[in-house]
Amino acid sequence: MTVFAGTSARAEQGSTTAALARQQTGLLITSPAEFAVALYGAWEAGLGVLPLPVDFPDERLRHMLADCRPAALVASVDQADRAARLAAAVQPAIEVVVLDAVPDREEHLPRTSAPHLPENPDTAAFTVYTSGSTGRPKGVLIRHEQIGRLVSWCADAWGIGPWARVAQTLSLGFDFGLQELFTFLPFGGCVVVPGQEDRASARAYAGFLRRERVSVLFTTPSFADELIAAGERLPDLRLVLLGGEVLKGVTAEGVRALAAPDCRLFNGYGPTEATVNCLMYEIPRPPEGAEPPAVVPVGSATAAARIDLVDERGRPVPVGALGEIRIGGPGVADGYLGRPELTAERFVRCEDTGEVLYRTGDLAYARHDGVFVVVGRADRQVKVRGHRAELGEIERTLRGVPGVSSAEVRVIGTPARLVAYLVGAGIDSGTVRDHLAARLPPAMLPEQEVLLTRLPTTANGKLDEAALARLAEERHALRLPDAASPAEIEAAVCAAWAAALAAPEVAPDVNVFDLGAHSLVVTRVHGRISAALGVDFPVHEVFEYPRPRDLARRLAALRRVDRIDRDGPADTLAAATVKDDQ
Repeated sequence: MTVFAGTSARAEQGSTTAALARQQTGLLITSPAEFAVALYGAWEAGLGVLPLPVDFPDERLRHMLADCRPAALVASVDQADRAARLAAAVQPAIEVVVLDAVPDREEHLPRTSAPHLPENPDTAAFTVYTSGSTGRPKGVLIRHEQIGRLVSWCADAWGIGPWARVAQTLSLGFDFGLQELFTFLPFGGCVVVPGQEDRASARAYAGFLRRERVSVLFTTPSFADELIAAGERLPDLRLVLLGGEVLKGVTAEGVRALAAPDCRLFNGYGPTEATVNCLMYEIPRPPEGAEPPAVVPVGSATAAARIDLVDERGRPVPVGALGEIRIGGPGVADGYLGRPELTAERFVRCEDTGEVLYRTGDLAYARHDGVFVVVGRADRQVKVRGHRAELGEIERTLRGVPGVSSAEVRVIGTPARLVAYLVGAGIDSGTVRDHLAARLPPAMLPEQEVLLTRLPTTANGKLDEAALARLAEERHALRLPDAASPAEIEAAVCAAWAAALAAPEVAPDVNVFDLGAHSLVVTRVHGRISAALGVDFPVHEVFEYPRPRDLARRLAALRRVDRIDRDGPADTLAAATVKDDQ
């Protein structure tokens, strides 16, 4: 049986956590190599770290600093002026320390002796912020004792040693990304940092992995799908950990086909509130001729974690039945910084044992062999490309846009995209995007806005979810006719890029990567163009043709081939491939 942990019962623990939060330093650092140096430097000095992603808007970073109140703010040279402005906005002002430059291009860490985790287990390791349904992100502080248990488990399970060359792939404002840095370096492993050009596309990243003979990769299933589409063999990969999203069996086997024959594949699960990966599953190779599972299990508990599945009244559910995951054990955080009511709601006390359990909101079932399979959420928190997002936080921010009277946000389509449905008067899409970009991280910005006079409802007055999905899909892809001219195809490609980049227009001869395009935007544009033109083409071609005019010519050629295959030979020119002359 479970009861809510009372606010007063956790007040002393909350004050202790707040004190630990102040014994940290903020890290506003562009270069992952510099970030790693600062991380271990702070730990050596007895300080935890508060990662401040440079792509977050200032308003969100100011909230994180004011909420956590770290002792100092360490900034890279290119972020020094911004750090000074952010630190001055917090009272009392936070001291700013500017790092000496560390070479960034393909930096290999370490070069000398391996760093080690601090010996004092009760000190703060890091604080990361997760999306909040009330519009305020929630701070979660993790102690060294907690990551130490996870690191020890990984070292034993994976046999970590100098063989490990791990790519720095993930966002360092994300606990899964921090795990890349603190898991391997203490055992003589090496973190290899890609250059900016290596991150430009999945194909470029695969080239980096091959060139640097990377043996360990942490990634999300979404990016794994991009690597699979790129089709580059990765013969040095010996260990791949996938996490952050529900993993499909076809994705796991696609990764296996790229990697070394003896590569070990793992699926990890674990919220920030329970110290990253508290469940882990080594993915077996399917029997010869067998289909991979639709959904890959997340396995069994790691690092002394305890996993329960319960119904809505907190009662255990039988094997095979869906229940909410509750996590216990030493990896569970003390709660949310300065949020006693929310802490009491999500961190509950087991009446039988007195243990505090974290209610994840994730739904799963247990197999007869004790392995857990996660199937989705019990609330409105979602994951899009590995990033947690509360739909309520996005909706609350949208309702602050001038002219918006009502807003709903949903996850629509494959690949998944965030869609905002807006009701109001005089709503300007540019104003909507600017308002959101100033307040939300990039991963929480809707890709599509649907303007309505009223939200669709069912006969009993509830929101019509099917109608919402249909409206989004219809407006996302207004299919061009088969006879569309090259100019119309070019205009459609330019419009897709303009929408994705929140730009008034995109010229046909501009290189979109000079305008700020990146892999997340590319995936969105690929889905939109595929649907609008009715052409199935690999995502890596969006990277290979970075100018809309060249991509439009390539797609026009593919459409002609499709038409000939469907309708038979006609008086059309043979399809031609146009390479850009960048």
